[in-house]
Amino acid sequence: MKKCPNCHQTFSDDNSFCLNDGTTLQYVSETSQTPTLFQMPAEMPTQVIPRSPVNTPTSSGIPGWLYAVLGAMAAIIIALGVAFFITRTPAETENAKIEQPNQANENKVKISAKENENVSASEIPTRQIEMPPMTAETVRGLLTRWAKAQNEQNYRAYQSCYGQPFKGIKRVNSETKVYNYATWLNDRRKILGNAIGLDVEVKNLKISVEDDAATAEFDQYYRSLRHSDWGPKIIKMKMFPDGAKIVYEELKAASPLN
Repeated sequence: MKKCPNCHQTFSDDNSFCLNDGTTLQYVSETSQTPTLFQMPAEMPTQVIPRSPVNTPTSSGIPGWLYAVLGAMAAIIIALGVAFFITRTPAETENAKIEQPNQANENKVKISAKENENVSASEIPTRQIEMPPMTAETVRGLLTRWAKAQNEQNYRAYQSCYGQPFKGIKRVNSETKVYNYATWLNDRRKILGNAIGLDVEVKNLKISVEDDAATAEFDQYYRSLRHSDWGPKIIKMKMFPDGAKIVYEELKAASPLN
């Protein structure tokens, strides 16, 4: 018999080389023979094959898959609860913030109303508007603007010289007419619009001031291409928050100019 020194496989004497790796075979005695290629070893190692798990009842008698289902359902319920809490909590918190200031405002209104019940009308301060003082210089300035507005036939500037309530009296050709604020300005709008070469002049001015009122007496000279006259005029003024205004105007008599 021959034996391969590498794989220790035995072969017949007819073979010179190992059929596995081509190594030169060596002669061996029959007493030291080992299993040939076709012999099985005396003992073969056993292979343990794992068994697939089998659902077995637990010690409590409930199957394991039922625990898995219950756990999944519990996780879903918890997730839904968390999502509901997240979506609802900001809105409820915001509503609480809105309601709290409204409640505070209602309390303030109630307290203020209660305090006002205990305050008499004489104790409530009245708001006083400070007005500029009436002076002779103020009167001259107003009359200057009044005459200039007519000479320039500027109705807006002329209107700004008058205040309410107003009364106007005009005498022309033995005719006396009484006007209020609206009718006076409407009449003067027509005159200023139709006049040609208008010129109004103030002469012999006399001024008297009393508190927030003043009276100006002067001779008015009125000239235009269509009509010219002169006569004594009295104008009364009163101080308003935006300045002195004319509240009374009367032409006592009118005489034609030569």
